[in-house]
Amino acid sequence: MTDLHGFGITLVRLSPVDLELVRTWRNDPRVSDYMIFQGYISEEDQKKWFRTVDNAQNHYAIIIHDDQKIGLTHVKNINEGKRSGEGGMFIYPEEYRNSVFSYRAAIVGTDWCFYDWGLREITGRMLKGNRRAIRFNLGLGHVFGPPETGSNVLTSRLTVEAYERIRPGLIAAIK
Repeated sequence: MTDLHGFGITLVRLSPVDLELVRTWRNDPRVSDYMIFQGYISEEDQKKWFRTVDNAQNHYAIIIHDDQKIGLTHVKNINEGKRSGEGGMFIYPEEYRNSVFSYRAAIVGTDWCFYDWGLREITGRMLKGNRRAIRFNLGLGHVFGPPETGSNVLTSRLTVEAYERIRPGLIAAIK
């Protein structure tokens, strides 16, 4: 993954330089309370995790706007045979949450996944109580499957066809 640019957003592949910043964001209850894994992440945990995802099947990127690092996005567990992967994102600074910046980053990343990488489907996983993530994913065109019995996690699915139907409206809305 080379740097991706669009709509005032740059996505830069996660490197060891930014691991501590991401760990700080991720351990903040304003982020961790909305994540499936909510435990504390130590410096060693973060380094160990990074060693498992720094490969061709996982693309984690820092979201940058106006030279400020504002979040992390990813497509992980890419299955080239099925042409699928799992996406996710969080924005850290409060002033950028619930704004067009999440959609801008999502469009840049989703365009790369579908049009450059050739994926046909992106899934998402979120807590049932994470209304912001549910609204966001619905806004991108995701369809939610039925919740698993006894699970507090929802799974959504975005196909390239559904994205192409909704993309023009998203572009108009973020400009």
